[in-house]
Amino acid sequence: MRVKWDIPKEVEFRRTGEDWLENLLLPQSASIRSNILLILWKAWSLRNNTILGDGKDTVTGAVHQLLRLGEDLLTAEQVANVPHSKQATTLFDQRTSKLVPLKNNRWIAPAVGYVKINCDAVFLKDSGDTWGGAVARDHRGSVHLSVGRRLNQCSSVEEAEAAAALMGMSKLSNVYGGPIILEVDCAAVGRNLLSADSCKSSCYATIADIKKTSNAFQRFEVRVINRAQNELAH
Repeated sequence: MRVKWDIPKEVEFRRTGEDWLENLLLPQSASIRSNILLILWKAWSLRNNTILGDGKDTVTGAVHQLLRLGEDLLTAEQVANVPHSKQATTLFDQRTSKLVPLKNNRWIAPAVGYVKINCDAVFLKDSGDTWGGAVARDHRGSVHLSVGRRLNQCSSVEEAEAAAALMGMSKLSNVYGGPIILEVDCAAVGRNLLSADSCKSSCYATIADIKKTSNAFQRFEVRVINRAQNELAH
């Protein structure tokens, strides 16, 4: 990664105490901080695949994914700087010589002044064991928060996804209080958060806690997206 990305020397990643990560990040520029957090996130993802998945993910594959994500973030930043009226909504299909709608399968940067938080969960049905991850980024793609940890046991995928969203929002509220957009790829969670009616699902308590936590931010929006657009939170 050091060949392609600007990151500190390996010796600077050594653990110097409880605040080693903060000490590593503080002297760096915003872009280098983002690079470090993305690398740490991918290392966590590899660890999950080894312990919880099929163990087939490779370091080489992880490097390619990080480079692609870096390109996607750069594209998102460039798109964010283009007036909405000038953004492309169609592509030219050379096979049919026709314009076709542009399918959006990539993360889209939020408007200036907003932070977008993407959350996702790993849920083991047999045991109820659950892990959550969350990433918060601004209109430039700069990472404001990157967190992943084991959560309390859940009874369903929906509850696990809601718990990951609550964890991410709670952590973000400690460092940021401006307007946010919460993006989830679980339609049931998104529907319950957007509904004004009382939640009747098994995760009603977590949904209520998310709505309560949203009061910590100046503005709160919820969007349901496809899994490809939520890739960084996986």
